[in-house]
Amino acid sequence: MGMEGFEYVKAHTIDEALRCLQLHGDQASIYGGGTDLIVQMKAGLRRPKCLVDVKGIPGLAGMGLEADGRLRIGALTTMRQLETSPVVARACPALAQAAAALGSLLIRNRATLGGNICHASPSAETAPALLALDASVSVAGHEKSRTMPLDVLFLGPGVTALSHDELLVEICIPREWVGTSSIYLRHSIRGALDLAVVGVGVALRIDTHGCVVEARIGLGAVAPTPVRALAAEEMLRGQRPTEEIVHQASLRAVEATQPISDSRGSAEYRKHLTEVLVERALTGALFPKGEAWTGK
Repeated sequence: MGMEGFEYVKAHTIDEALRCLQLHGDQASIYGGGTDLIVQMKAGLRRPKCLVDVKGIPGLAGMGLEADGRLRIGALTTMRQLETSPVVARACPALAQAAAALGSLLIRNRATLGGNICHASPSAETAPALLALDASVSVAGHEKSRTMPLDVLFLGPGVTALSHDELLVEICIPREWVGTSSIYLRHSIRGALDLAVVGVGVALRIDTHGCVVEARIGLGAVAPTPVRALAAEEMLRGQRPTEEIVHQASLRAVEATQPISDSRGSAEYRKHLTEVLVERALTGALFPKGEAWTGK
């Protein structure tokens, strides 16, 4: 099919971008990293009449710890920036690991966190890690801005709760989850150059007695949207984890899945991988220095 002609607009402010989005409605597409959008346009899967380039808008890239303890990440922050940031590595290791798993080095230098989220792929690398870290997103709109939890943003494959005249501007990890033990694991056929067959993000808050105060488990590529394993989280909450409890929680995590069979794996294979990866991720989050279970 190939690309069709389109209007190109270079926005210099958020307000300018929002005016363009409102003017062109659903015929406009936001151009940030472009790693998904341009491929789809070349394949004829998307035919926007207007591309709104937001790369030059100040404040949409970069990250930092705020005075209130939360980690703020601009929507245009690249995967490579997340992968190599000492701040992210310390504050949210699962997110750094997820960013490092996406595509090739060339792709990670262009692909943005906002784009990875807004593309709304069920297998989006960063989504399970962000769900585990209780992330929220801030959205600028023509009439008003709003903030929403990440888990209500995804509506279906390629579909989000954003209106056509809204722009995702930042992602926030709350203070409670900054610096907690977190991990992201995935299985894919060709390593970093392929989509995840299953992706798992785990974050744990553990008290001084070794009990789980709060647990969050994000799953990718096993349902129409990235999802949380709520039953498994509930099983872990308030427990002093043992090898058996972790195993049982991994079995409960499978209940959250609604996988499909495709060229990358069958539905049953994805359920099996969910159980295996959740158990490994929970163990890795409990023993970040590589210790082993010493008893039941």
